[in-house]
This record gives sequence, structure tokens and C-alpha cells, in this order.
Amino acid sequence: RHLIDLMGMEVRGMPVCSFLNTSSRGRLSDVLESVFRGPQIAEIRLDSPASYGRPGLDARMILLPLRSDLGDVTRALGCLIAEGEIGQGPRRFDLIEDREFPVIPGKPYPSEMCLHFSLLPVLQKSRKSI
Repeated sequence: RHLIDLMGMEVRGMPVCSFLNTSSRGRLSDVLESVFRGPQIAEIRLDSPASYGRPGLDARMILLPLRSDLGDVTRALGCLIAEGEIGQGPRRFDLIEDREFPVIPGKPYPSEMCLHFSLLPVLQKSRKSI
């Protein structure tokens, strides 16, 4: 029900990128690639800025890779939690930060922790205001 409230519509069958603004979808594609190729667990921090009828909204997402009967990763289990008043839907988010972790600790994987460096000045600015 939470996802339906965020989007203001039924979300079954919709791609996960429909929750993100178009400017963040390329980065989400990179994260999904690491989840399926690694396989890796991804934690994502999201933000939906305030606008008319829509208060600012912070969200988190986790993506967990799932192996098929054949042993390859073909699906992922995900969870999206938004904190705050939703306001008018649909709400779309900007990808602020992502981190990937190996499913099996100690196993080599492409990236230990990823942070979208074009957003680094935004994160540094928000830390100063705290």
C-alpha cells in the first residue's frame, strides 16, 4: 500500500526506475548491474525535494539478489521505505547515495562502496547545515 500511496496509482508491473526522476535512472542502472553481476546487496538513499503540495521526503531502498534454480541471479527482492508526509502523488526521487556490499563477505567484487561523486557537493553542504 505504501508504494501505491507514493505513486498515487497501482504499481504492479511497473519498473523500479519509475520511482526515480529521469536524472537518477542512469545511476540506478549501474547499481542494478552490480546487484545482478556481483552479486551484491545494494543500499540506496533517496530524496524527493519539497514542491507545491509535496513536502520534502527522504527514502531508503535495499535490493537483495536472488539466485534461480540454475544458480544465476535473475531476480532481486527490494524494499522502499519513505519517511515523512507523502503529499500529492506521484512522488519521484533523486538517488543521493548508494552502497554495494558482497553477498558473501570476503568475496572479491567490483566496487566496495560507491558514491555518485557528482552529488558529493550536495552531501557536503547538507552535512554543514546539521
